[in-house]
Amino acid sequence: IDAFDPFGFSELDFDPFGDNASLCVGSSIHDDDASKKDPQQPSPPPAPPRKPVATTATPPTQPIQQLPPKIIVRVNIHEEVSTSIEAGEKVCRASIEGTIQAQVHSSNATKNAPFLLCFKEPSTNNTAFKFDGNFAAEVLSNFVDGQEEERRRETATLAKLTIPKGEIGTVKIADYTAQCEIKNLPFLVQSRIKFDENICHIALQIRSNLANKGELEDFTIAVAVPQQVKPETVKVTKGAGKWDSLKRIIKWNVDCLPKGASMLFSADAELIMSVNKVDGLLPHFPIIVRCRSKLDQVSKMKIDAVAVDGHPATFMLDTVSSVRILHRVS
Repeated sequence: IDAFDPFGFSELDFDPFGDNASLCVGSSIHDDDASKKDPQQPSPPPAPPRKPVATTATPPTQPIQQLPPKIIVRVNIHEEVSTSIEAGEKVCRASIEGTIQAQVHSSNATKNAPFLLCFKEPSTNNTAFKFDGNFAAEVLSNFVDGQEEERRRETATLAKLTIPKGEIGTVKIADYTAQCEIKNLPFLVQSRIKFDENICHIALQIRSNLANKGELEDFTIAVAVPQQVKPETVKVTKGAGKWDSLKRIIKWNVDCLPKGASMLFSADAELIMSVNKVDGLLPHFPIIVRCRSKLDQVSKMKIDAVAVDGHPATFMLDTVSSVRILHRVS
């Protein structure tokens, strides 16, 4: 064996480039199935044709109809009221100065749709509106339904409101004035003056109306003392009242009076002259009551929101009233 061929490969009948080249190390043995097939063997039947898959045609998409925007309208009504009544009368005369403010929140993110506010009140109120031209314009004024009974007739005033989206807070819509007669105030004042020769007994009762929406606050009750009374003899007998000899006024202050509640006040004084010797009318004690409420109003105004043609919308109306009253009993 050759020293360069220790394994004797040279004796093998092997031609790496001949017919047996497929047996060399690292090569693969492949069977040619096509060459080994029997020509007599029949071919397999062809596969059946595939059935077409039925497809459903997608209908053209319809545009989604948008719902009308939802508008939340918050209306604030504040009234400054001056009333007067004669002793023994049941109906008082009222002068009302009011202010109306509004705040709008719309579900439309880009703009606020215009809408109408309808103000309804008794036709006897003689109300005059002055609308703010920046946000409101009067459309219809003093419309009266003649088919209603006279005591039930209402005056309707329509105003078109256009409040820009950028106005986030409340805006002033209108001022109004009214002259009317009112039977039921948010409170009732009852007084009794009793004379016992030269002694005068003053008694007052203030009662909050049970139909009020909220409590009455910041009560001030003042009684004017006439010149026939000796100032040094005035004495408060009920309630934390004070006598002001310079102004000749007895005054009581009360922080709060819940609805349906009542308060009693009284004072005594000595007359300069006995009642038996007084010529003409008896001494007169005018009464002034001042208070306020955050939830009530004196006028019977009702407000409703209505959509404008071409601007459909659904409304949620929230009305808050407040009033400050100066009441005189003579």
